[in-house]
Amino acid sequence: MVRRHILERDLEDNFWEICGYMTTNQGEDNERLKEALRNFIDLSGKFVAADAIPFLRWLDIGGYERAMKKTAKDLDLIAEGWLKEHKEKKASGVKKGEEDFMGLMLDILDDDAQLVVGRDSDTVNKATSLGLTVAASDTTAVTLIWALSLLINNPSVLKKAQHELDINVGKKRRVHESDMNSLVYLKAIIKETLRLYPAAPLSLPHESMEDCTVAGYHIPAGTRLLLILARFIVIQGCGPNLLNSNPNDFLRFTKIMMLGDKTLNLYRLAVEEGYALVSLLRFMFCN
Repeated sequence: MVRRHILERDLEDNFWEICGYMTTNQGEDNERLKEALRNFIDLSGKFVAADAIPFLRWLDIGGYERAMKKTAKDLDLIAEGWLKEHKEKKASGVKKGEEDFMGLMLDILDDDAQLVVGRDSDTVNKATSLGLTVAASDTTAVTLIWALSLLINNPSVLKKAQHELDINVGKKRRVHESDMNSLVYLKAIIKETLRLYPAAPLSLPHESMEDCTVAGYHIPAGTRLLLILARFIVIQGCGPNLLNSNPNDFLRFTKIMMLGDKTLNLYRLAVEEGYALVSLLRFMFCN
């Protein structure tokens, strides 16, 4: 029940921010979208033999590549519908409230064609919007589920978080964005959850474009690298018990060792998204 609620809430927030799409009001299209996303997430974890032994690709063992192509086509058709709606809205001159990500991308790509030289601007918009949607659909929900699990198993931490909410927010309303800066302990809880249980324990594959030398080791061009992120997200100076949950470490030490500026920006975004939703969940399940 809790898992389903978290996933539904996460999907609704992501679709609304990225493409102005409300998952609660779309009926059959809503189910088609959720099924395509579930298939994508499931297929992304499958082992495809042809990735290791290329000459087996024509056999399509397990039928995974055929399923991937079908899922990609389904997602493309859905994104095409979103983009068509945005173009129609732009052509009519109707703007309601704040612009979503896909609408902003449409304006930017139309104004500066040099950004997509050699590429179709619609494809760039759809790919970017879908990439953000798919990436955000599962990771935030996984982090929140782990956070709730840790809170249930650490009653003293849960009580402290509830006390912080009672003081700064009260029990008669939900948390607003303006409350976020005052919820320091909840922020530490999400950071600690990300440290112990990163939503993606392995990084995306990296491949060297040319021969290089790293720490005295020769790395030939085309070398693929997968990093175990859980080994890199370490609090500097936090003591020996790295596997124990202790949000207080993040109240004392604020410098985090991360994997570059892009990862740090995504980490900050996860914290902002995560502890805001944990605050909402506290009112739904912990009162």
